[in-house]
Amino acid sequence: MTQRWQVWTRKERLQTPVCRGWQLLFIHQDSDGSYLPLDERLLARLFSASADRWGNAREYFKSVEREIERRKEKQHADSLQDSIDRAMTVWDYSQIKNIGKGNKFSTYHQ
Repeated sequence: MTQRWQVWTRKERLQTPVCRGWQLLFIHQDSDGSYLPLDERLLARLFSASADRWGNAREYFKSVEREIERRKEKQHADSLQDSIDRAMTVWDYSQIKNIGKGNKFSTYHQ
């Protein structure tokens, strides 16, 4: 079962025919895009974007930038580890193996 929640805020200065004073803050969903139930995670996200926590918009923006940078670094590290894992598989496959009797390396290079 998927539950869809959107969080809106009232902005008096936004008086276009489309929004009529409302602005969408975010859609309450998981990192993979699946929708979440209405629970404490929604309140935590609201608090993380509040001026009470950050003091001003600049500090909040800096925190968003840090989160984006952290995600990029994690994605890069995951990608690097995946490349290393694939390279090790190829390296293991290319090693001379002893199949049968004796040392294959010594009998191959005579």
